Amino acid sequence: MATKGPASLPDPVLARHPSKCPSCDYDVSGSFALGRCPECGIDLGSSMALFMAGVPRSEEASPGRKWAVIATIAAGLVFTQTLGLFIMFGYGWIPLVGLGMVLICTAWLVATGTRRARSLELLVFTGAGLSRRAWKSELRVGFMPWTRGESVHIKSVSSVWQKLAIHRTDAHGKVQRLFECGFRCPRDQIEWVQRTIESLVRGEQIQASSHAQPQ
Repeated sequence: MATKGPASLPDPVLARHPSKCPSCDYDVSGSFALGRCPECGIDLGSSMALFMAGVPRSEEASPGRKWAVIATIAAGLVFTQTLGLFIMFGYGWIPLVGLGMVLICTAWLVATGTRRARSLELLVFTGAGLSRRAWKSELRVGFMPWTRGESVHIKSVSSVWQKLAIHRTDAHGKVQRLFECGFRCPRDQIEWVQRTIESLVRGEQIQASSHAQPQ
């Protein structure tokens, strides 16, 4: 999906929680009195949610995967360089089998690649977690539940485009990057967006009156 320009996208909006559970898509329109989704049991949190248009950062391959790519390339080079030597001694089938395995590994790495194209998404911040959906679609791209230990960081990029990062610190003090994206937001609404997301992360009940959106 082609990414639209920031000027053509809507500003963040605080509105009623979607009728679907952010985790399993079950209809929860009448379940807020219970506080949990009847299907998956997740804590729904606030009856309000923050809707934003954003472009998540492309996912990078893990260090282990990068080493697998390097090893596959190295093995391919070794087998191609030693093919003549093995044929000379009557063992030409060994490098051929090795090359076949290299090709299989290469195909697997390509098919299971983790990098995603940068595409526009609807980001729905709820009291349960962050729900990511394809822009103007019901397709759920992913869901990240809150542990109530996440921190929210927003950096201003321009007058209408900002950068959001959500981190989590583990028991050993190591900071883990959970999610990053660029998102449409006027600069004068950054503080309001950050305060609203932080309230949702903490599981607080948000009222439109107490989180009035700057005009």
